[in-house]
Amino acid sequence: MLLAGAGQTIVDRTTAKKVCKHCCKELPVSNFFKNNGHLTSRCKRCHGLAPKTCRTCGTDFEGRSHQYFCSATCRKAQRPQTFKFCAHCHILFGPLSHLSTKYCSMVCKCAGQRKAIPKQRQLPTSLARTAQSAVARAIRAELLHRPGVCSECGLDGRIEAAHRDYDKPLDVRWLCRSCHAKWDWAEPKGGTVKPLTQTRTDSM
Repeated sequence: MLLAGAGQTIVDRTTAKKVCKHCCKELPVSNFFKNNGHLTSRCKRCHGLAPKTCRTCGTDFEGRSHQYFCSATCRKAQRPQTFKFCAHCHILFGPLSHLSTKYCSMVCKCAGQRKAIPKQRQLPTSLARTAQSAVARAIRAELLHRPGVCSECGLDGRIEAAHRDYDKPLDVRWLCRSCHAKWDWAEPKGGTVKPLTQTRTDSM
């Protein structure tokens, strides 16, 4: 004991020991909790332990208030098994160790999370670019006037010049982007072309 003066004493926690009431071991006082300035009768390891009965096998054991099974094996046996269909190969697998599991194997996970190759955007032909440039020059020269609404659906917004024939660059319909795309899909004008992809041929 170390004297603190004025009739108070301080316990030297480096050398003082106490016997646990549960395991009957003599341990340093640092292994005990403090409650209202006093040390608990049980050590930290034995604190909260109580006799319990396993819900799976019926074995008696010592556990804490939140423990209902004597081992991890009994806990897994009591827990209902969950199965899922793989998000990639759609095969039923399980039982699951975690409910957030989506793939049956690492191979399916890598394949399922692989990003798709972006679709190459079609490029306008030289004739289409020439017709678009002619419309832009005609608007600047006030030969053509861009209206504020679509001639097809009547909605306002971004109005585009849609060509009927690229050989007649100033013969256009004023359509919104949605109506322009629908018209080009229904009646292709041949204004775009797929980009050329480089292919490697093996020499024989």
